[in-house]
Amino acid sequence: KVSPAVATRHEALIAEFKLPKPAAGGKAGAMSAALEEARAHKHARFRWALEVEAALAAGEPVGDGEAARLRQYQQQPEYLAMRKLYNNHGAAIFVE
Repeated sequence: KVSPAVATRHEALIAEFKLPKPAAGGKAGAMSAALEEARAHKHARFRWALEVEAALAAGEPVGDGEAARLRQYQQQPEYLAMRKLYNNHGAAIFVE
């Protein structure tokens, strides 16, 4: 059993990684918009990870919560895939 604080953080992390729901009616345009929004969130999370990693590498102070969130994110398939893409293609992965 985990503490309420840990459970709350876990629920927030799970919610953050869920894809946005398409608009009512299930139209293709709505689904496309939802996928684009999910892609933007994925890129934002990975950019955030790169910034925190750079700060840590430079010896800059990073909060305990932020460092813990980074460690959790680094275990996610999304991060692992984005890291491979970034290692192979650099910032070009962010070009629309």
